[in-house]
Amino acid sequence: MFDSSKLEYLACPKCRGKLEYHEDPERSTEYLLCRHCQLIYNIHSGIPHLSIDAAQDMQQFINNSEAENNTSGD
Repeated sequence: MFDSSKLEYLACPKCRGKLEYHEDPERSTEYLLCRHCQLIYNIHSGIPHLSIDAAQDMQQFINNSEAENNTSGD
């Protein structure tokens, strides 16, 4: 689990902007969101992966979530 009190020390590696912590209990995932860049940085084992190459586009992330929800309901 990510310690959200450390969030004040982190910044988006692309724009140096503020990151927001989010948790998705349905998918058992945690991630950091940069609203300016619209990028998602996943958190694994409590460690945020702040690599631009590993970041996921927010719209792609939403589309993947919707696709997972549609297939789990079948």
